[in-house]
Amino acid sequence: MAKEYKFYVVQTLVGNEKKVVQIIENKIEQDKAEGVEPKIKQVIMPEEKVVDIKKKENIVRPRKILPGYLILEMIMDEETFWFVNGIHGVSGFLGGKTPFTVKPQEVEYLQELVRESAKEKPRPSVQFAKHDNVRIKEGPFSNFSGEVDLVDETKGKLRVMVSIFGRSTPVDLRFYQVEKE
Repeated sequence: MAKEYKFYVVQTLVGNEKKVVQIIENKIEQDKAEGVEPKIKQVIMPEEKVVDIKKKENIVRPRKILPGYLILEMIMDEETFWFVNGIHGVSGFLGGKTPFTVKPQEVEYLQELVRESAKEKPRPSVQFAKHDNVRIKEGPFSNFSGEVDLVDETKGKLRVMVSIFGRSTPVDLRFYQVEKE
């Protein structure tokens, strides 16, 4: 009976995901070059595009949706289990020695999120919400603290309520001018 491909979740050390993906993709290509049907069909590292604001410039970069985790579509046997576990930077499969499988619908949902994220305008990497406490980093109110009253993500602006002489005063600021406390 031929074994079938199933989805499994692999835990990696955070920051090692791309290196592990590269090793697995190299193994897939090596198997194909040798004329062997790869037991690992694909490796998925879901990412979304986010905007970092550095020195008043918007820099678009990818951010991992599941940091420290990869999804593999593979035939699970002793050889593939130990190959993946033997990669430097891999902590192991979710489920340990009897890895959990992930339903194809769940993987498809995750991939749909990635596709939708690619269509949309990148979101700011730091999210602000009403009532967040922030410290102002630059401008005339530098080093003041306040509470976020209004967030305008499309313009990258916030209204922060700052206490000046005992009165709460609204100050309009850009995302790059504040940091969360």
